[in-house]
Order: sequence, then structure tokens, then C-alpha cells
Amino acid sequence: MGVPLFWLAVSGTAALVLLVSRTIYRLYFHPLSHIPGPKLAAATHLYEFYYDVWRSGRYLFEIEKMHRQYGPIVRITPREIHINDPEFYDEIYAPSSRRREKDPAHVPLYSERVQKLIQRFEGFYRAKRPLQVDDAFTALTADIITYYSYGRLWGFLEDENFRSDIRQASSELSAMVHLNRFFPFLAPMLMMIPVWLIGLVSPASEKESGKSTRTIAHRLGDPALPVEERSIARQEEESLIVLAAGTETTGRVLSLAAYYIYQDQNVLRRLREEVQTVLPTPTSTCALSELEQLPYLSAVVSESLRVANPVIGRTPRVAPDEALKYKNYTIPPGTPISSSSLFIHRNETIFPNPTHFNPDRWLQAKGQRLDRYLTSFTKGSRACLGINLAYAEMYIALAHLVRRIDLEIDNTHPEEMEVKRDFFVWYTEHDEPRVRARVVGILAD
Repeated sequence: MGVPLFWLAVSGTAALVLLVSRTIYRLYFHPLSHIPGPKLAAATHLYEFYYDVWRSGRYLFEIEKMHRQYGPIVRITPREIHINDPEFYDEIYAPSSRRREKDPAHVPLYSERVQKLIQRFEGFYRAKRPLQVDDAFTALTADIITYYSYGRLWGFLEDENFRSDIRQASSELSAMVHLNRFFPFLAPMLMMIPVWLIGLVSPASEKESGKSTRTIAHRLGDPALPVEERSIARQEEESLIVLAAGTETTGRVLSLAAYYIYQDQNVLRRLREEVQTVLPTPTSTCALSELEQLPYLSAVVSESLRVANPVIGRTPRVAPDEALKYKNYTIPPGTPISSSSLFIHRNETIFPNPTHFNPDRWLQAKGQRLDRYLTSFTKGSRACLGINLAYAEMYIALAHLVRRIDLEIDNTHPEEMEVKRDFFVWYTEHDEPRVRARVVGILAD
């Protein structure tokens, strides 16, 4: 027994020496040791792990506290820094050469789906049923993005309660985002589970409808596809794009826009009067380009994006061969640098009274280009490629909604709109933001 105990003691001592040596290096000799921030965050990733995994997505708000204490640049992990400076955002997220052209071929589908949404709202009015606004708008965006991506209309808007498997999957993916970052092997392991086995374990969806439904997982895991098209990397990329970027984010902006618009009768009146200039009757139609020319509608769209903050998670960037300069600090090449749209959108210097929904701020900027500070889709080479799709959905949906429907926000409390947790998209203290309403009127021709 003596020999094993000896080697156990040697191993333990060596591990302790290694841990202490690494900590000393990170604190005093690491290339980022001159960057201010809490020593614990510089020494170990456990600080981030505690707030994001153990305390469920709260590290971003700890970073906000760091900035208040240490200034606009802080070291938030042993190898990453965070800069809270709107003027430096474009340096981190360098402009991209990728073009994002509008695709007018899809606009008729957007309009058709919005009209279906309006019809469903009318049905809720006749039935005098309460409406879950966030579910309705997410069903709209899920229908549009799945058709846009796969050429198939799944009909989520036709579901009685706007149930969307895509939204459920998106929520489950979001819940795993921090765990996957610390344990990246988990996602590939889950991807290796055969689709037929998932069907055996969870066959409920097929039993409910009495027939098998071709899901994204079925499509991407179809044995008929070439092996390279069934790769884990492709499945991961496609799923994230469809489930997160195309569905939950835009649906969330639309539902919060409805919440703020119908809570403020002055905003509703002004928006409705302006929309009437291109939609003279509630059932009129017009070109997307006509809606985009409406200044107050454009201001409402921008303010909705700012207040809704569809994506708040850190998206670090790296300058692999270039040392960056921020004020008196030199940032070594290869250093992950991040910023947060939430902090920019709540910057009181740029957006006074930032938690207040005020479309007029975009009309009264006095020459200041506020759109420069609208970072909902991030910027640079990895900016959201669906930006034009999202804008088209928002312009068409909001215009036709206010032109046709009167909503009364019901049983929705202000704390349900408060950003409390970061899972790339934001959550309240206990759930996703929920908007409930009743349809109290239909505008006639």
C-alpha cells in the first residue's frame, strides 16, 4: 500500500504545483495581465462557469458590474477581454465584404403568411379567446424561415395554439448553450444518436398526428443524403441557423413590438395613421419598398430591435495577426475580444432613458446616425445573413397588424419584459418573455 500512496502523493503535489504555477502565470506574466479586471476571472474559467452554468446565464450581468468598477475594458476570462465602448464596436466586428441582397421572390410568401396570421387573430376575436402573442409571431417566423430554407411550408400558423416544435427545439438549444461551451463534446455526442432511436425514445409527436412528420433532424440525417451532407458540422450549423436566427429572434422582436405599440395609444395612433397612407383600407396591399419609406414605421422597427435585444450573448472575434490598440492598452494578436449589443442599446449617452420605448428618438437624432449603434444583428464577417429577411418580416407584419387589429395587452407584467439571463438570446428571471393579449376589435374596410 505504501508505494501506491507515495505515487498518489507525488501526483497530487505535481497537480497542485501545476495549478499554482498556471495561476501565477495568468495573473502576472500572461500577455493580458495588464488588462484590468477581477483576479479570479483572470485566473480561472470557473468564475464564468459559476455564473453562466451554475447560476443560469448571469455572467453577462457580472461583466456589466466589472465595467462599472474597472472601466470600458476588462479581462473576463484568462484569455478573453470585453470592451464596452460603442465607438470601438466596429473595430471588433470589422466590416464584411459579403453582400446581402434582398430577394423579392419571397415577399409574396411573407405577405401571405402575415394575412394568415391576421385571419387567425380575427378567429380569436370571434371566439373571444385570449391570445399568446409571442407564440403567434414565432409561428409566423417559423413558417417563413422553414419555407425560405427548405422550400416547404410547415403550417405552424394553422396550429390551433400556434405550437411550434421549432420553437421548443430552439429553447432547448438555448438552455444548453453555456454547458456546450464548457463541454463541447456533448453536442457531437448527441448528434450521433440515430434519428430512429430518438423516435423510439420520444414517439409522442408521431402518435399525436397519426403519421410521421419529416423534421429537420429527419432531413439532415436522411441516409439517402451523401455522407458529407450528414456531417455533424453541417447538422449543427443548419439547425442553429434555422432554429435560432430565423425563428425565435425575429418572433421575439415582433411580440415585444406589439406589446409596446399597443401599450401606448399615441404610438399606435401615429403608426396607424402613417400606415393608412399606403394601406388605405385594412385589406389593402402594397409593396415592401413603400413600407420601408414610411419614417415612423421605420422608427418603430428600429426602436423595437433596440429594446427587444434579440441576441445579447457574447460573440468574440479574433485578430489573428494584428495587435489592436484600445486607448492605452495593446491587445495581443489572437486575443478573443467581445462586446455586447445589450450594453450599447442601453447606453444612456446615446439612448437617453434607454428602457423607455420611444420611436421618436430615431426621428429626432439631429444629424446623429443612431442606426450606427443598432447592433441587433451584430456586424462584420459573421453578421446575421438573414438581416433583410428579418426586416421584411417586421415591416410587413407590423404594418398589417396595426392596420387591421386592435389588441388589448392582458395579464402581461413589466417584469416579464426584463432581461435577467443570457442564453445567447435573453430570458426573464424564470422564462422566455411572454406577451398575452385579447383581440378587442377588427378594423373594417
